[in-house]
Amino acid sequence: LEGRGRVVLALPALTLVWGNLHGGWPVAIVWCLLAAAAEAAGAGRSADGRRRALTLAALAGLSVPPVLVNPNGPAILLYPFQTLFSGAQQSLISEWQSPNFHLPALWPFGLFLLLLLAGFALGRPGRLDLLLTLAGVAMALASVRNVPLCVAAATPALVTSWSAAWERLGRSLPRGPLPRWAPAVVVLTLIGVGGATAGRVASDLAQQAAVVRRYYPVGAADWLAAHPSVGTRMFNDYGWGGYLAYRLYPDPDRRVFAFGEGHLMGDALIRRTALVQQLGPGWQAVLRREHVDYVVSERGQALADALAGRPGWRLVYRDRLAVIYVRP
Repeated sequence: LEGRGRVVLALPALTLVWGNLHGGWPVAIVWCLLAAAAEAAGAGRSADGRRRALTLAALAGLSVPPVLVNPNGPAILLYPFQTLFSGAQQSLISEWQSPNFHLPALWPFGLFLLLLLAGFALGRPGRLDLLLTLAGVAMALASVRNVPLCVAAATPALVTSWSAAWERLGRSLPRGPLPRWAPAVVVLTLIGVGGATAGRVASDLAQQAAVVRRYYPVGAADWLAAHPSVGTRMFNDYGWGGYLAYRLYPDPDRRVFAFGEGHLMGDALIRRTALVQQLGPGWQAVLRREHVDYVVSERGQALADALAGRPGWRLVYRDRLAVIYVRP
């Protein structure tokens, strides 16, 4: 490993930080192992190639112990795999589903895949680019939450393949000096893109409160905070649990039923939450068994509509997004 390639030696330090921030830390080690495989495949009789492959493989192994330096200790090693092989999370949580390319939000990713495929047809990818791209695409098609990882892994291959095609095109065109204004156009374009991006970020930050109110039950949380005597055991929509816990903790009567950390909830609780939200068989029995006496649900959802016509439940709050039903 020479020159800028030495940056990979920082991988153990990266996994130390990553392991304390997010459960996806195995990705760094898998990428390193793929790089080792690419080096080994291209080494042939080259001693340098074999040395690089062994160094990368050893570096991947040395990146595991730093992960143990976290509040959960060795349990962190099992955490990603417990999530990955959780049937409830994989089948019921939307971010673990395959990408739905009917959604406009995923059209840019679909275009990215098409450009990647066309780039590979125009220029032969290197071993590492190919391995990283195949791994990233497989992960993204299996789960929409892996789309950013796929983009990060495959972008170098996209740039390399299209750059090679652009160079071939340039060699086939008549050569001549660039116009004097060409560098200025490039600089102005970069400034324009950077300025537009900065403006969009500033605009989004300025509208943060409005965005939160649009997607989360701000009004319902305000009402619950203002009426502390109402209810002792909540049932809430899964996607709102984190926000409600943030707003209402540590009131013991405002503890959420479910929140967005599937591993801590466990498969059984995830399935009970989904059963109630989807009005599955026995959903009312779940509410009784869990002693639920108030429900915070999205307006227009199956559960909210069912409670509207259910004896014993009373609507106490409603806005454009959320409803709260209580029962004695």
